[in-house]
Amino acid sequence: VHSDGIKGPFQCRFPFSFVFCNSIEAMKTEAGKITTNIDDALDRLIHSTFGTFFETSVQPALLEFYIRDYVHMYGHVVNVSDEALFQISREVIMKEISGNLTVNKIHTNQWKNESRLQHIFRLLELFPKMEQGVMALLLYLRNNKHSLIDFDVEVSGLVLSQLEPRQNDWAKPSLQREWVAKVSVAQPSLQTLLKGTSGEHWNQWEKLIFVRYFIRDMALPLGIPHESCLKLFKIVSLGSFKQKSTFDGILSFLNSLSHDKCTYPEQRTKRCNFIVELLICEFCLASDREIQDVHLLKSIFVDILGDTHPLFIQPDGLLVATTPLK
Repeated sequence: VHSDGIKGPFQCRFPFSFVFCNSIEAMKTEAGKITTNIDDALDRLIHSTFGTFFETSVQPALLEFYIRDYVHMYGHVVNVSDEALFQISREVIMKEISGNLTVNKIHTNQWKNESRLQHIFRLLELFPKMEQGVMALLLYLRNNKHSLIDFDVEVSGLVLSQLEPRQNDWAKPSLQREWVAKVSVAQPSLQTLLKGTSGEHWNQWEKLIFVRYFIRDMALPLGIPHESCLKLFKIVSLGSFKQKSTFDGILSFLNSLSHDKCTYPEQRTKRCNFIVELLICEFCLASDREIQDVHLLKSIFVDILGDTHPLFIQPDGLLVATTPLK
């Protein structure tokens, strides 16, 4: 087929698949208008157009070839290997098909998972080294005990392992900027895959986001050594942001910067205060619901810090001192 492939010409496996794929794909909008069950709606539209052709003339095994052609024509335009594009798309399409494999289910399951596949392939483009790991996870996905959401979480784990800093990853400002850019580009897709989940992967992602803020908004502008960035990452890796030890460790780390040599020392106080404000508002107090009760807010700080903890320590005017919470 010379003109219908998303990556150029491809070898057609299913007879006249370019005719069927284009015709059925054009039914998407109409199928969505008929009923809430898009599988049944599309089945009726296919039957009204092609009669009983798919029921009487197409063996289920031949539909495997149809899936391959369909992915070549309507898969995602990404810079990953053709085999990875097909295998990942196929497993996601097949995962929630119950009963017999039919052409309408192939299309509707692709439509239902377009966003999921788009985000997975974006992350694969950003981190090509994890392609083999994602391919290995397809065996995991075939297990009936594991859902597509479980698959999303496992893929996210591979991304997090790619982003976790090693000893020399931040050795130069250019490498720090590259890492910050990768975290920012990965953020929409990774957070979509992790949406509605909690636990180790989400906690790890929050820590990377916090360190990204520090590097982008403080370390790079002030010329703070990369060793300090690694030190901060180790501090936040030890526990939750809502643990007293983690909060104390971050404040102690920020205060220690007042004794380090850095560019533009007059900016240090302002930027330190921004990081602390970010820590409190975005990480310590992050919640799905807005906190409106001041007593609830106070109790959260008491849980984190203890009821006699001075919220900020003030060496050389680095941070604004406050009275202890009571």
